[in-house]
Amino acid sequence: PSRIAVVLSAEHCNEDNFAMALIASRYLGVKEAYLGAKPAGEGDDILMNADKNPNRAGANQAAAQLGLGEPKPLASLLDALRSDRYDYVLSLGSHVDVEDVAELKTELARTKGHVAICCSEGSLSHASHVALPACSWAEVRGSYVNAKGLAQQAEAVLEPLGEAYPGWQLAVALARTLGYDIDWKSRADLDQAMLQSDAPNSPDAASTSDVSPEAEA
Repeated sequence: PSRIAVVLSAEHCNEDNFAMALIASRYLGVKEAYLGAKPAGEGDDILMNADKNPNRAGANQAAAQLGLGEPKPLASLLDALRSDRYDYVLSLGSHVDVEDVAELKTELARTKGHVAICCSEGSLSHASHVALPACSWAEVRGSYVNAKGLAQQAEAVLEPLGEAYPGWQLAVALARTLGYDIDWKSRADLDQAMLQSDAPNSPDAASTSDVSPEAEA
């Protein structure tokens, strides 16, 4: 566990972050996490928020609820990789907010294994040994926590393209491939786990969509 780094995502939904954080803490025995995010942009005191990430608060809450504390920034991960602290990295999301993106990509590529779950191409996918295609926010039902701490539900409006799956399904498939007997068989199992952990959403417990990439894929 001390040689594995887990990166959560300020762009992915609560469900994806919860699954990644739960696998990190309960199955991998990881004690801390990092957070990938878009860099800050222009903001004002009226409507425009400088934080351009849709779910920083949700990712932080998922990590805290599963015993990982507040996720550290990717700049801290870069420092740790420079000092050879980690051999393996599991990351969620596509965006990074470090000044030297090229060095981060070099350090990630230098690890023994980096698996990236991401919905678009970016620095994390380009530096991965294995990239797993996740659904975008428009292709999957999910919940997000805004800057004011309000949990909001988003519905899927598009069919997933290609071989994309919800990020949480890919995290479950990855855990099973690593040999862990995670027993979620449907979206309802995920919803129930989030309710028991008082995760930041209000899921529809009647959902029954299957965890389809049984794939050990």
